[in-house]
Amino acid sequence: MPDTRFSLIGKIVVLTVKAPDSILRAILKEMQQALKIKKGSRARVRTRKSTTRKPKARRKKATPAQLRARKQFAMRVKRGDFR
Repeated sequence: MPDTRFSLIGKIVVLTVKAPDSILRAILKEMQQALKIKKGSRARVRTRKSTTRKPKARRKKATPAQLRARKQFAMRVKRGDFR
């Protein structure tokens, strides 16, 4: 195919600018319907893939020192001394 993506887009833009309003409205309705169909088919594909995904790795629990540091920081923030 000798036409590149950008030359095709350019041709579409030129034709769109020259087209009357009635044709543009019809094209808009059809494109909106096509996008709805495309979105629906993507969603179905994603649900199939989601069953084969690995479960997410869980975070390790915070150590007691980390928990104390968080609590101390929260208290400093409450006082307005959080630098």
